[in-house]
Amino acid sequence: MALIHCNFFSEALRMNTDINVIIPTPHPVENPLNPGNYFHEGAKYQTLYLLHGTYGDYTDWQRLSSIEKYAQFAKLMVVMPSGANAMYQDMVYGPQYFTYLTEELPRYVRTLFPSSEKREDTFIGGLSMGSMGAYNAGIRRPDVYSKVIGLSGGMNFLSLNGTNAKAEGQEDSTAPWPFKAILPPPFDGKGTGMDDEPILREHVKNGVVLPDFYLAVGTEDFIYSLSQKTRAIMAELGLNFTYEEGPGIHDWDFWDEYIQHAIKWLNLKNTTV
Repeated sequence: MALIHCNFFSEALRMNTDINVIIPTPHPVENPLNPGNYFHEGAKYQTLYLLHGTYGDYTDWQRLSSIEKYAQFAKLMVVMPSGANAMYQDMVYGPQYFTYLTEELPRYVRTLFPSSEKREDTFIGGLSMGSMGAYNAGIRRPDVYSKVIGLSGGMNFLSLNGTNAKAEGQEDSTAPWPFKAILPPPFDGKGTGMDDEPILREHVKNGVVLPDFYLAVGTEDFIYSLSQKTRAIMAELGLNFTYEEGPGIHDWDFWDEYIQHAIKWLNLKNTTV
């Protein structure tokens, strides 16, 4: 397994940024008879863009879970970027995180690393805020991602369910999300790219091919109700999704366990393409 740290200048962010990239490579322990049958010149990997939560950065998944081990055995490339506390959105006053995540980063990764360009081989996932970012990216750019993983999170509900960014704490100077920089006035997010539900309904109405979705949440998690709301909307709209829940709270014990479930759910080719 190769673990690569890359620091580079992003046009969308207008600053240097970091990613960690996991690339499976041959190891005799996994297949003593033929350890390198998937590793050859010209090979491309199925790729998961894996997002951190609030307060985190590109090192979280590597430091706090066993994602390296899981990726190696699944023959899955994993790209872990930083998204600050910006909800992975293009900020009104600040970096353009959505453009970076959905356009610039895949282009950069495919230029430097053996990542498949095919939609069917491109996935996005995350935990908590990263779950919301992953769902938002999958809903807004269904042409890029074929599968979306959300752990302990769900969709952003702003226009149609009586919630808004303001209610989530933008008036509180101690809140971690700078909504007055992320969103235009009146800072509630309604009708913006962050407003998942109306975008999703419009896609369904127009017959847009959407990704498959995976959602998992702990039954003692404070975000449980958001996950149930996401689950209900997906069921109502007839989306292709898988829902799992189990004992757990909003912590790395749950995320480390359920990222394994999610990787199995991806139904990977377990080889390069």
